[in-house]
Amino acid sequence: MDEAFSDPRFDRVLGKLSTTIDKTEFRNAESDAREQFNLEWKQVSLVLDRVLLLLFFLAMTIASLVILTSSPHLYDSTISPWEDDDEDNTVESQCCHQMST
Repeated sequence: MDEAFSDPRFDRVLGKLSTTIDKTEFRNAESDAREQFNLEWKQVSLVLDRVLLLLFFLAMTIASLVILTSSPHLYDSTISPWEDDDEDNTVESQCCHQMST
C-alpha cells in the first residue's frame, strides 16, 4: 500500500488535481465577485432610474401648471361663460361687439 503513494505518477496526478481545484476555486471567487459587483450596479441604476422618473414627473407637472396658469384668457373677465345675464355673452357676439366699437 505504501508503494502506491510513493509512485511519481500518483504524485504528478495529485499535483495536477490540486492545481485544477485551486484554479476552479479562484475562478469561482472571481465569478462571485463579478456577480456581486454587477448586482450592486444594477441596484444603483434602479434607484437612479426611479429618482430621475420622479424628477421628470415633477418637472413636467410644474411646467404644465406654469403654462396653464400663464394663459391670458384665464384672467380675462370680458368673456365669462358662467355669468347668467340677459346679455348675449357668446364669443361671436363679443367679437362682433368689439369690432363695431
